[in-house]
This record gives sequence, structure tokens and C-alpha cells, in this order.
Amino acid sequence: MVDNVLWSSARPVRYVHAKEYAEGLSAGLKAVIAAVPPECAAAFVRLGDMPLATGRMIDRLPAAYDPDEGRLIVLPVFHGKQGNPLPWDRRLFPEILEVTGNSGARLPVGKHREAVAEVEMADDAVPRDFDTTESLASLPPGPRPEGVA
Repeated sequence: MVDNVLWSSARPVRYVHAKEYAEGLSAGLKAVIAAVPPECAAAFVRLGDMPLATGRMIDRLPAAYDPDEGRLIVLPVFHGKQGNPLPWDRRLFPEILEVTGNSGARLPVGKHREAVAEVEMADDAVPRDFDTTESLASLPPGPRPEGVA
């Protein structure tokens, strides 16, 4: 089970426990979205099993978010392959809260393609996830969990 984190440059990190984690990855996404303070216009959702996205990559995403121009979702991509993390506009929170199972954010992204701003990344860090012990072993030493060979 992985806890999820709410973050903002103006606030300390806050952990949010996904009590319904056994229902799939949507449980973590919904737990974070439900906990976003009402004064926040958007949420930046970063998945714990995708640790290779660097700060430089992430720093490029907020500039593409512009609700006034209809860019409500920012999608990092590598050669057309969808990645993470994704900034989401608050207007999409109700739909995200309806997602179930392991589909995660794919459904709202697909439904709102006209509101997606894609940001091309230079390497495959954004679409790569590490869901098994075997895949964790392929991580570089820095982000690799202790005890995984």
C-alpha cells in the first residue's frame, strides 16, 4: 500500500492514506483529489510507482496549464506515450472521483482530449512505471528501494 502526498510550494507536505487501496490505483487518485483544499484551482498528481520523472521535467508542466485557454490537463508524453505526473484543473475533480478500478486517469484524459496540453519529454522517464519487485531491480541505485537487488 502506498500513501499519497499533497504538495504545494506554500504548504508543507501532507500525506493522504488511500483506505480503499485494494480497489485499484483509482483509490489513491481519488483520495488525493478528495483531500485537495477548496482554495486550490488544480492538483498536480504524481504517482509513486513512476519515480524517474526529474524535477526539471516536472518544472516544465505548470507552464502548459492554462484554464483560460482551455488547457485543463497537462500530459507529459514521450514519443506519443502518455506519462505522469499530470496537473488537473479542479473542474475535472468530480469526474476523477467517479473513476474506479485500475483505469486511473485514462478515462478523464480520453474524454477531454480537447482540454489536454501535451508536453514532449526528452526521455522515457515519464511513462515508465515500476510495479513489481523485478521491475524495481531495474531502477538506478538512487530511486531503488533499499533491499531490492
